[in-house]
Amino acid sequence: MQHRCEFASEWDEEVLAIFKANIQPVEYSSEDIEMLFNGKLNASRLTKLELSFLDKYPNAFRPDLLTGGPPCQGHSDLNNHTRRGDARNNLYFRMVRAAFVLKPRSIIIENVTTVIHSKEEVVQKSKKKLEKMGYHVSEKILKGVEFGVPQVRSRHFLIASLDSSPDFASLDKCVRTEARTLRWAISDLEDCAGQGDLLNSITT
Repeated sequence: MQHRCEFASEWDEEVLAIFKANIQPVEYSSEDIEMLFNGKLNASRLTKLELSFLDKYPNAFRPDLLTGGPPCQGHSDLNNHTRRGDARNNLYFRMVRAAFVLKPRSIIIENVTTVIHSKEEVVQKSKKKLEKMGYHVSEKILKGVEFGVPQVRSRHFLIASLDSSPDFASLDKCVRTEARTLRWAISDLEDCAGQGDLLNSITT
């Protein structure tokens, strides 16, 4: 079954160019996400900018799936300067506001595992808001290496669905016992010649 990405949002234009080349979204924007979905988290009415977005991108309304990975730097333990109190942490809430505007059937929000400890309580407040909107919400920390991703880092996933409670147990049958290497992921690239040791590793 084929899928189609109706709209993509990415502030970094170089990253957006890569996404466009690989995923080929129908519509896209590098505009600040806070200017696309600028309503307050608990606001019950759409703003003028949000209404303008729906007028401009009508096919983005009521998608089957809304996915996003808000900036994780402020939640990461590797950040010794603004950890837990970074202004970018609140961008997590833009995913919830986007859900309020777009009315997707399902939502996936990915971030670092320490996102659950943010001072802004972005995960906890997002869950409550999504549940008030009628979504069934679950969360879990998953290891990418167990699902074919050549890296050992774990990630926090918040899943919401209008149809039923997300069932993470169904993923158990997808867990891989043998880790994939970097060679598997990028060995087809022309500039990888002579990088044998690197390509046999798993990134961290």
